[in-house]
Amino acid sequence: MALGPVTTAVKLGMHGAVIYDPGQRRRCVVPAVPVAAKDPTGAGDAFCGGVLAGLVESRGIVPAAVCGAVSASFVVEDFGLDGALRADAAERDRRFRWVLERVQ
Repeated sequence: MALGPVTTAVKLGMHGAVIYDPGQRRRCVVPAVPVAAKDPTGAGDAFCGGVLAGLVESRGIVPAAVCGAVSASFVVEDFGLDGALRADAAERDRRFRWVLERVQ
């Protein structure tokens, strides 16, 4: 069974992620949101969860990767789930726009 072209994401921690979209034949760098990080534990999982949420919302791979960067930014701001639980919609949207404007 052939799966066809596969999108690839390489997580780079505080340096963001590199995404390759074979359908668009495009490589792009998605920056990390600059925040005061207290604990990086769970950032990679939060990134993957954000990407999945973006894909479920049919946003496309690049906006989905931006969702991943935003999710990770909230998680690293505190220990455990506290950073994610304090996230609000206005700040989420601000961070989303910030990252999207800086995708290279």
